[in-house]
Amino acid sequence: MKRLAYRAIGVAALLTILVGLAPAASAKTSAAAAPQPRLATATSLTLACTQTSSGRASNRRRVDGTVDTTGQPSNITVTRVATGHVDIYSASPQFVANYSGGYFKSTYGLDAWLLGTVTTGYPPATYYLLLPDSVTAGVAFAAQLHILYADGTQGWNQFILSCTGS
Repeated sequence: MKRLAYRAIGVAALLTILVGLAPAASAKTSAAAAPQPRLATATSLTLACTQTSSGRASNRRRVDGTVDTTGQPSNITVTRVATGHVDIYSASPQFVANYSGGYFKSTYGLDAWLLGTVTTGYPPATYYLLLPDSVTAGVAFAAQLHILYADGTQGWNQFILSCTGS
């Protein structure tokens, strides 16, 4: 009986020692086996812009989509705030180098992105979204939406936007 009690105490003591060592051993093993953590970086941000320039309430615009941290937009939707009518949608806007002779780039630091042309109605309307060359999550920035009618020969609208990327 004494021998059995001794073994029971011995096993209990051994388990206590092993349990005490286990976290250190497993931490050492898992640290060596686990890959180093990478910093999470957002590859794209949700873009939300509202028109801040004056104009008729029925013509007020909202721009939604995504933009990557270098300023490349995608899935851009231009909507009339009052009615919810979608003016235009562009999955992959095209960069326009030297838009308007480079004026908006040199004056405001904005790159121009062609969203497309709407040919329903007259005259046809071509939409451009002007964004800064980089966007930071949670930081508000100014952008512009331009609508050129018949390639600008019959006028154009310039809407100033307040935007955020989140």
